[in-house]
Amino acid sequence: MSGLEVRQGCAGYGDLQVLFGVEISVPAGAVTAVLGPNGAGKTTLLNAIAGMHPWWSGSAWLAGRDLTRVSVSNRVRAGITLVPQGRELFGPMTVRENLELGAFQCRLSRKLMHQRIERTLELFPDLAARLERKAEELSGGQQQMVAIGRALMSEPAFLLIDEPSQGLGPIVVEAVLDSLRLLARGGMGVVLAEQDGSAGLKVADQCYVIRSGTVVWTGSAARATREGVLGELYFGTK
Repeated sequence: MSGLEVRQGCAGYGDLQVLFGVEISVPAGAVTAVLGPNGAGKTTLLNAIAGMHPWWSGSAWLAGRDLTRVSVSNRVRAGITLVPQGRELFGPMTVRENLELGAFQCRLSRKLMHQRIERTLELFPDLAARLERKAEELSGGQQQMVAIGRALMSEPAFLLIDEPSQGLGPIVVEAVLDSLRLLARGGMGVVLAEQDGSAGLKVADQCYVIRSGTVVWTGSAARATREGVLGELYFGTK
């Protein structure tokens, strides 16, 4: 087993349960979309996988290893990184400094740090001329590129990305989705949480539809498109 799995995952906040027995299986080398309306539990799911939020019950596994009670830093070392909703960059810091923070747990040499930054710039060439600019001075699309690049600095096996299209124009969204396609083609597993179901299906190989903290449909993105799953199960229309 080389993939990422959640088994009967339950989580919530205080007395409010958000996730109810969620099960997903994410293969390497593919994009898995987690789709659903606002409040469905997508962010809670990604945060729990990444270790940012505890599971109430259930478990998370990576390549046969139980990560349920593993710390965030050790999950990063195991190969899981999260691009959070809203990007959460350090605005007063430069693009280079934000990228370097992504490798903090790796304790890289300066040479290896430089090599990983160069690989990020190959994926996002728009950032090459902006390495010494403050992150807060960039456009929303450029900031999203920095957020993805920061996550890639630890060379994850699985990248979790929450609402990457939020607040971005269609052309920029397409560029971000293209980068996720390229990462998956290179062997990385990508988990994409999206409220915009059409954006998620454009890039996904498989998808899970979540409603009220429960997985209500799973299958290939092609089948979801063919059967109008988003209209019937996600948007509540035929």
